[in-house]
Amino acid sequence: MFDWRVDQNQPELYPNRPILDAAPAARGYDPVCSRRYGELFNAGAGLPPGEPPRGFMFLPAIAHPRVFSLLNVRLVLSYLDPAQGALPETARIDFPEGPLRFFENADAAGPAFLARPAPLAPAEIEDPLLGLGRLLGPQFDWRAEALVERPHPRADAPADSAIEPALEIAESGYGRWRFRAACAEPSVLVLSQSWYPGWRVWIDGEEGEAVAADWALVGAFLDPGRHDVEFRYRPRALERGARASLAALALWLLLSGAAWIGATKNHR
Repeated sequence: MFDWRVDQNQPELYPNRPILDAAPAARGYDPVCSRRYGELFNAGAGLPPGEPPRGFMFLPAIAHPRVFSLLNVRLVLSYLDPAQGALPETARIDFPEGPLRFFENADAAGPAFLARPAPLAPAEIEDPLLGLGRLLGPQFDWRAEALVERPHPRADAPADSAIEPALEIAESGYGRWRFRAACAEPSVLVLSQSWYPGWRVWIDGEEGEAVAADWALVGAFLDPGRHDVEFRYRPRALERGARASLAALALWLLLSGAAWIGATKNHR
C-alpha cells in the first residue's frame, strides 16, 4: 500500500497512516501505546510482554494469529511470510525491494462480537504471561468467551431463550460505533479496538461503563434482551481542554472588548 502524499520513498503503510484515508488501523485512535496493547501485540508477534512493541512499525512474525483475529486484521502486508504458511497469500505487488505480499486472515473477528464474560483470576490480571496465556491457550474459545477483569454486574440475570443472539452494525465513523444487539444471556459486547480510558459507551441511551476485554480491547456488559449500544472515543482530558480553551477565549474577548471600549473613550 502506498500513500503518495507522505510515502514517496517506500511502499509500507506505517502506524496510524491509514487514518489519512479514513481507513481503520489496528493501532487504534490514540497516539499513546498502552501497556496492555503492547503486551497483546507482543504476544501475537512472539515477543516477551515487556519488550517495546516494535511490531507497530515492523512485524517480525505472527506467532499467534488469534491476536490479529481479535484485532480484526484481515490483511497482512509483508515482504516475507511472517505467519510461516498459516495465512494464505492472495496477492503481491512487485517493488525494487522485492514483492510486497498480501496475506488474508479469514478468521478475523469483525468490528465487534458478543461473548460470555470470563472473569480473569487476580493472578492472571497481574501477570501478562498468565492472562495472555489463558487468552491464547487451546482451551479458550475466544469466539464464545471474552476475558474481563471482573464478573458481569448481573451475572445471575435469567436467560431469555426466546431471543436469538445477534449483532448488527447500525452506524460507524471515526471513533464512533453504534450496534443493535440481542442477547439471550448476560454478555459482553467486544469492540475490536484497542482499549483506552477515553472510550465511553451508551446503552439504550444511558451512559454505561466501557471496560477492558480480552486484555486490551474495548467491551461493555449487556443484560439479556435487545439493546442499542453506542461506543465513542471521547477522552475526558480533551473535553476538559476544550472547555478551558473556550473559557480562555471568552476571557480574552472580554478583556479585548474592555480595552477597546476604554481606548475609544480616551480617544474621544
